[in-house]
Amino acid sequence: MAMGRSRQKLFFLLLGLVALLVAAVAALLFVVPFPRTVVSGYRLAPSAVTLVKSTRAGTVESIAVKEKDYVEKGAVLLKWNTAAVDAKLKSLQGSMAAAKRTLKIANSSAHQRAEAFVAKAEATRAVAAKAL
Repeated sequence: MAMGRSRQKLFFLLLGLVALLVAAVAALLFVVPFPRTVVSGYRLAPSAVTLVKSTRAGTVESIAVKEKDYVEKGAVLLKWNTAAVDAKLKSLQGSMAAAKRTLKIANSSAHQRAEAFVAKAEATRAVAAKAL
């Protein structure tokens, strides 16, 4: 009977080790990122779909990777030519600055007219008070 229990303990010990090994391999598969490769047609061929996007508009100036290159998350894949967009942004910023100056002048002028109106009203009131 003692021999049967030791075999049973050994069996469960080995079963536990195998389960632990399977869990460790599964964790590595989901945690460690796999390198992605660029294939012909400039498509990424990862193990899952990868979204490639930019925060700026423009045209592609150069491509920094070649077919079969390994790339990692965050790697530079393209260089953008944003000269046209940058020029438009600069033009719009200039227009905005001019509009702000015009608004400041208009506000100042309105303020001066309001002060003149108040002064005239006070003068009229003073004249009316003397007449009474």
